[in-house]
Amino acid sequence: MSFRRLILLLVASILVFSLSNLSALDGYNLMNMQGEQMWPTFDGKPPATEVKQGWEEGAWVNEAKTVFTNEAGVIKEKIVFGYQADAWVQQQKHVPTFVEGKVTEVVISSFSADTWTPAMAYQLTRDASGNLTATKMVVMYGDITMDFMTTVGTFATDGTLEKSTTTVADFQDPAKKKIQETTYTFTSTTITMVMTKNTDDNGDILPNSEMVNESKIVLTVDDQDRLIENLNQTWKDGAWVNDTKETSVYTTDKTVATTVDWTGSAWGTEPSSRMTSTYQNGKLMEMVRESTPNGGTFGNSDRTVYTYGTSSLQNFTFGSGLVTSRTLDGSVVLTVQGTNPGTVSLQVSDMAGRSISVNETRYTDLYQANIPSSATLLVYRLRHGSDMQGGIIRPVR
Repeated sequence: MSFRRLILLLVASILVFSLSNLSALDGYNLMNMQGEQMWPTFDGKPPATEVKQGWEEGAWVNEAKTVFTNEAGVIKEKIVFGYQADAWVQQQKHVPTFVEGKVTEVVISSFSADTWTPAMAYQLTRDASGNLTATKMVVMYGDITMDFMTTVGTFATDGTLEKSTTTVADFQDPAKKKIQETTYTFTSTTITMVMTKNTDDNGDILPNSEMVNESKIVLTVDDQDRLIENLNQTWKDGAWVNDTKETSVYTTDKTVATTVDWTGSAWGTEPSSRMTSTYQNGKLMEMVRESTPNGGTFGNSDRTVYTYGTSSLQNFTFGSGLVTSRTLDGSVVLTVQGTNPGTVSLQVSDMAGRSISVNETRYTDLYQANIPSSATLLVYRLRHGSDMQGGIIRPVR
């Protein structure tokens, strides 16, 4: 896999899992997105299944499926299936290790002869604040274990990511190291990533491991911190040359990302592909990719469909997107609305874990908790049996 493909996978992880979460254009956020690629959180709303399909002869055809095991909004395991002879066949199992709520390792096992055998592991290094600072891909084959790929971030004293260095080992000669360095430039609305490498166009290591320009990516966000443009350029004849440009448009329940190609002197008048992501109640439901192989008319290419397990909390909402209200005496009221709230418990605590909710009241379809007026950031947990959902809220002033 080329370095360019690896970095594009990182960008894809931003698009898929953190589309509305570029709120902090800083280095830690960008590195954490690499961890999101290795173990996605789906913003605390993980699916039960993910099915990938291709478009063949006018119909969707199964290709791969992932089954997630979730607990309290956290993915604890996922099993990947391939589709063979009209049946789903187990192929991989991904199991994470958590330390203080953060993923530190993901072990990937392959399935053969009714046995799971570890084949690969992602190891994630974090600082004292839990921010991702380095990743490593370890390959396992029999008694052989090899550090195949590592990425290490270099940060300024203020936490700004200045550079990340990715090193890939050669299976035939582990002493040979293919290197890609990415430098980062941040503004209030953009991230510019410039990639250099020590290999030629054939993937061979250059003499003296010389670093040469490879590609550049410029990400632009709008005033709501949503990704609206992804510009890709390549290094050619001593200059940066446009390659592709993807523009994203947002509506209430959809995001449409359209790609145009550079023709050599201008952007193409017709898009080359389009990705439509559909959401329902904040959950990603479907991603459909269309292409225009003959120009002008979009045709289905592939899609990913998500299904979600039934939760006893699925009908509960937090008024106006977790915005709390204040009573005349200045106290804060957190209102939960749903079905049969008398069977649900609502816990509110401060950031230190101390319970601070008082005067809890249940109504026919509401559950309210009064909170002292001095409260700042609050942690809420809504429980029903083994189901739980929660997060952090900031009371209105």
